[in-house]
Amino acid sequence: MRYLWGKGDVVLAGDAPIASAHRAWFRERAEVTIGGAEWLFRAVGSDRVGESQGQVRIRARRRSMWTSRYDIDTAHGSYSLGARSIWSSRLVLTRHETEIGETRRSSLWGNRPELTTTTDLSAEDAVFVLWLAYLITARDDSTSASTVT
Repeated sequence: MRYLWGKGDVVLAGDAPIASAHRAWFRERAEVTIGGAEWLFRAVGSDRVGESQGQVRIRARRRSMWTSRYDIDTAHGSYSLGARSIWSSRLVLTRHETEIGETRRSSLWGNRPELTTTTDLSAEDAVFVLWLAYLITARDDSTSASTVT
């Protein structure tokens, strides 16, 4: 399945819209509507969480301060998202140590993430993974830009 954080902050599964979002540009935060339910994606310390109806329903924990790999727990499963290698901008999504998907930028000039999986994900899991991929990529971009001399 192909999931895309599309233009106008509409998230697509295949060609069908599954969510709409409003991202905060200066903070790690997004207000998202998935299937009529309101979600808030945000940073809580070093974790990234997805809240709905005032409850944390998705949590991504960074493995260590030395890596950008996150372990994600949802009502539908546990995943891991992180770079395949230090040389790659693509992120790999795994479940039980098995690769089930990969994220990349949807275009050379844009920063909207695209997720391709071998198995269907729930809408909330897919949207959260896309948002987290956007954050990881944006952080890596700013780090590499600041180290260029």
